[in-house]
Amino acid sequence: MMDLPATAPIPGEDDSGVSGEQQAGEANEIAASPAPLNGELFVETMRHLIAINPNRFGGAYAGPMLSAHLGDAHYDKGQARLQIAELQRKLDDVSEKLSQQKIEYARLEERLDGAVTRIWVQKLCAFCSPIALSFAIDLNKAESSMWKMSAFLGVALLIVSVLPDLRRKR
Repeated sequence: MMDLPATAPIPGEDDSGVSGEQQAGEANEIAASPAPLNGELFVETMRHLIAINPNRFGGAYAGPMLSAHLGDAHYDKGQARLQIAELQRKLDDVSEKLSQQKIEYARLEERLDGAVTRIWVQKLCAFCSPIALSFAIDLNKAESSMWKMSAFLGVALLIVSVLPDLRRKR
């Protein structure tokens, strides 16, 4: 026999829980482990145990009540899982839409910033073009050769101020 640790009970003593006459079993006698008790299997097993011996589960009246309560709890859990899955799907949809809206918002924000800058440039060109044209007229009256450059600048500023409006109408 093997040496036992000091804290292990000696086989054969009355209070040890073992007799010392155990024999090794054969491999073909070992049954496969059953599946773990989960989901519907747990509820059905508990209902079966309650039906076999309701006295162990509170008596003839309490046992069926416990069985019904287990069934209700299992049904509620299943419904809750379905609702959670549906809510998760809706949340994913809304999250996707929110992402698309954020992208669209950023795109429009950029376009708006560009439009504000373009409008200021357009207004400045519209303001400066008549000034340049009036200088061209005055320079032409004074018989200066600079009137052509001033006239060209006035016309160019006028075109730049009108060009964005022409592009938008297409």
